Amino acid sequence: MKRYQKVLLGILTAIIILIGGIQIYFSFFMDAQLKQTIISRFQESAGNTFTLTINDLDLELLGRGINISGVTLSSKKQEYQSELQSTIEDIHIRGINFWQLFIHQNIKLKEIRIVNPDISLTGTSSSTSSTFNRENIRNQLSKIDLLQQLSIPKFSITGLSFNYTHKDEQSSPTLSFRDSDIHLYDISFDSTFFSEDKIIPAQHLTTDLRDLQYQTADGVYKLSTHQIAFSSMDSSMSIRSLQLQPRFSKATFPKQFNHEVDRIRIKVDQIYWSGIDSHKLNSKQQLSVQDILIRNPDFDIYRDKRPPFPPNNNPPLPQEVIQGIPFPITVDRITLSDGRIRYSEQIPQAQKAGYLLFTNLTGIFNNLSNIEKEWHDKSPSLQVKTDVMDSAELNASFRFPMDSKQQYISGHLSAMPMKPLNKALTPLAFTRIDKGQILGMDFNMTLSPNKAKGAMTFTYENLKISLLNKGEGQQNFGNTMKSFLANTFKVKTQNKGDDPRKGTIKFDRDTNKSVFNYWWKSLLSGLKSSIGI
Repeated sequence: MKRYQKVLLGILTAIIILIGGIQIYFSFFMDAQLKQTIISRFQESAGNTFTLTINDLDLELLGRGINISGVTLSSKKQEYQSELQSTIEDIHIRGINFWQLFIHQNIKLKEIRIVNPDISLTGTSSSTSSTFNRENIRNQLSKIDLLQQLSIPKFSITGLSFNYTHKDEQSSPTLSFRDSDIHLYDISFDSTFFSEDKIIPAQHLTTDLRDLQYQTADGVYKLSTHQIAFSSMDSSMSIRSLQLQPRFSKATFPKQFNHEVDRIRIKVDQIYWSGIDSHKLNSKQQLSVQDILIRNPDFDIYRDKRPPFPPNNNPPLPQEVIQGIPFPITVDRITLSDGRIRYSEQIPQAQKAGYLLFTNLTGIFNNLSNIEKEWHDKSPSLQVKTDVMDSAELNASFRFPMDSKQQYISGHLSAMPMKPLNKALTPLAFTRIDKGQILGMDFNMTLSPNKAKGAMTFTYENLKISLLNKGEGQQNFGNTMKSFLANTFKVKTQNKGDDPRKGTIKFDRDTNKSVFNYWWKSLLSGLKSSIGI
């Protein structure tokens, strides 16, 4: 071996020994020192309200990384305050510029990955709102000079589990999800983050929340979904297997309110959002969406009318519902496909509930917006097609101008036998249709906040009804005579031909009842005038 080769080999050996020695120094001395520094600095900045422990910390000089394992973070118990318990299996930091970090106190790195964090939070509503107020957090972050120099190309959380429990209901978490992933790209705490009031300091965000469970504040409903996947990169979000389940049976549900109330069960296979404006969402907290597709929604609504009517009840009109959404929102189109709605009522003196069933439901809702400057250009509208009692097709159109409280509704019902309507009429009106055929129905009505008016053409033939005894659902002699007189002298048995009778829609709204009651009673006024009741 030549002399210069020996010298070169010696230099390389010395460099390797030096680097190895530095790595050994880091491993045996700096690791412990850095771990203790992190813990003490955190305790100091947190105001001694949290306890942080780290099981192991390993600096990789050659790999330009730091590995941290066995992290626990817990709050010191204080009355009327939130309690936090969390563990993190591993934290991996990659691409660290140690020279910039130790010499210039400037953090430059490529990636942070947090593995399998498990977070449990218990608190009261007042403590949670004050502790996790976004404005308070932003003010604290703005005071940290080191953060304003920090940029992270990728920040990942994988295997995240989270539980939030209200102190008064510790047996059941208010909000939870598990085995979830969150990825943030191009994080920067620059001046625009603070000046534009952004929610997150990142260019892009993807989330995959799994097995999400939420219990409503009143404790009567549980909302769950298998997965919520969001990506700002392709401006989309998918919600799979969404369910809203009552926590009480039909018999005990009204007892939670001490008055009559709708009990609602909802199942949806998927809700897919596309064209989400992530910039508006992050910087202006405005939800702007091009399309929302709701696949296979199933609504089961039950109302027990035997308890007292709710006091001070003043349900909103559709425009008021839209205006009441607590954040700016614009959705160009919402599409429902292959839906189902079952509405049932149990009234006093009836032995069972009556119901109406709508299947094969499709609908398109256009121009949903609570931003006033957009109201003059286009009004919210809804087009619906559905099968009624699996017997006839109903097509209906709704228009809700936002600069007024007028509603415009029109529709057409195809031919169907009348007997399927007994599922609703017999338990709810103690009336039975013995025979009859609907030939068709067309209606058009305008509804102000207080009055409905319009016209209806309801064609039918061979109508015969029976009036039943309340409670038993059967005819007695008196009701037999009433049925005979009604069929003979009052109820018109048919309405058909080239010039059928026109029904008049005229109804004064009961402001204590829902908009659905307003629609139905308005239609009913047209039906009654057509039949002769």
